[in-house]
Amino acid sequence: RGLPPTIAACIETTNAAAAAAAAFTMSSLDTETGPELYVVAPGLCKNKGAAAASAAEDEAASSAGSSSEAYVNTEDSKLGMLYTAVARHLLARTAAANSTAGAENDPSPNENTEDEVEPAGGRPRARWSHKRKLVGRKWDLMLSEAQGQSIPWTKISGLASQRASGSARPPLLNFARGFRAMCRKSMLVTTLRRYGRDTPEARVAEWFPDSYLFYPAKPDRSEREQFLAAYEARAAAEPDGKNVWILKPSDGGKGEGIVIKSDCSEILEFIDTRPEGSIAWVVSTYLERPLLLPGRRKFDWRLWVLLSYDYSISVYNEGVLRTCSVPYDLSDLSDEFAHLSNHCIQTKSDNYGEFEATNELFYAGWRDVVGTEVLDGQLIPQAHHIIRHTLLSVRDSLETEPEYAGFAAFNVFGFDLMVDDNNKVWLIEVNSSPAVADELNTKLAADLVAKEIDPYFEVAGPCAAGAANTTAVGLEGNGWETIFDART
Repeated sequence: RGLPPTIAACIETTNAAAAAAAAFTMSSLDTETGPELYVVAPGLCKNKGAAAASAAEDEAASSAGSSSEAYVNTEDSKLGMLYTAVARHLLARTAAANSTAGAENDPSPNENTEDEVEPAGGRPRARWSHKRKLVGRKWDLMLSEAQGQSIPWTKISGLASQRASGSARPPLLNFARGFRAMCRKSMLVTTLRRYGRDTPEARVAEWFPDSYLFYPAKPDRSEREQFLAAYEARAAAEPDGKNVWILKPSDGGKGEGIVIKSDCSEILEFIDTRPEGSIAWVVSTYLERPLLLPGRRKFDWRLWVLLSYDYSISVYNEGVLRTCSVPYDLSDLSDEFAHLSNHCIQTKSDNYGEFEATNELFYAGWRDVVGTEVLDGQLIPQAHHIIRHTLLSVRDSLETEPEYAGFAAFNVFGFDLMVDDNNKVWLIEVNSSPAVADELNTKLAADLVAKEIDPYFEVAGPCAAGAANTTAVGLEGNGWETIFDART
């Protein structure tokens, strides 16, 4: 009973063509330092273009203890920015442990020994190494590429039941099955409509724009008549407004395909001319009077949200505004630099970076604009209400019961919000595989490990102070705030 738990963990990822394994597996158990875990992550990109190291090299690296510096945190990694950083963080523990162990056996001074941190709460301290291939059936943690593409959902329960890792915990995945009920734009509309009817205290209509669905592949399902009625009602209620609507493809991302129009006939003509068999489109009221930043510029608000394996909900304590490069102008709806704040669009503007580096404004800068009372006292509480009820609206689809499914799951979502000129917060969309601001990525990944992965597998945190205490934009310690505790 006094021994550390037997733990094996696996990160699984893929390349674009086929599922490939990426795993943490245990090779030995050390009663002082805890289990030794191996990272099998073929999707990680190595420095100097060495993305395809030989199996022999990987075996040697595993034996020596892989350095996290051997892997780059770029978009080329199949794991994406966040989970590449998670893998780097876990590997850094081994490097720190090996450095400390070497110092203990070497009479020569070693500066790293001064930074050693004892494992928290008496838990064993895991060590991680990297290998390219999954060997055997020992795996506990699976990190998939974007949108869970590498997770074999139809087989995952069977694979979990065949595990021979010896871990007492069910395996943990980084995607919750059923997330599309919230992350597909058309499905988010239907989900929140139903939830709003069933849960009036959520006040969904107060924070989710009026939206209508069009199905070019099945026109009889389109909400054409409902849209026409809403268009006319809005025109009558706001005679001074421009009655602007925004049209989005249901599965689009990065601002691709979005158009903004105010003429009803133009809106319907656009929908009617979509190619046969086209995906669903969402037509929503456009926020005509947004809160603007200095320079009269529009922005959207990205928050990172952790849905834990027990369905507790936490929000990262640092968010970011993604800002437009030119002044907001309703007279020109075709100017994407004025209306669409998506980073990949704004980088094409001649004014990109003129107001904020990388067109990103963090909370400290936002407080300078709106004041602490507005941000912390008005906007953030509204955001938490929206996030909490949006995730509760899909609980039946997302929640995983490990005793039945054979696995547990967590998910990091990107919630995109907007604020109007009355300081009212609106939900725009939810992303299942959100990008993270470069300045935050390392810290957020370390906090994700500390908040979700270490406690789940009952292992301790970093071996050295520098391994996990990286600070970004003023954050220190664990940056997650729980806004819904499923255990209470």
